[in-house]
Amino acid sequence: MKVTKTQLSMISELKQRGGAVISSRWTTGHGRFTSLRAIPPFCKRIERWAGWFPKYPKRIRDVFKRHPRCKAVIAIIDMRSVNKLLKESV
Repeated sequence: MKVTKTQLSMISELKQRGGAVISSRWTTGHGRFTSLRAIPPFCKRIERWAGWFPKYPKRIRDVFKRHPRCKAVIAIIDMRSVNKLLKESV
């Protein structure tokens, strides 16, 4: 899969943050001029109602436990592919 430098930097930032981030922290701008950033490849936006299912890793469920008012999470779904991609890009 071809990945741009921008997508690669977003993937590496998401991995450094633990693989899962609250959707409100995945934004650009400030004040009333905020917008959601693009979701990189191998990642997905997971709503709270879907995050409790055991098919998602524990790191995603832990974000919902730590932040009870959080509505959604941006998370890496395929960690193996992300690690392979980051290894190849170096």
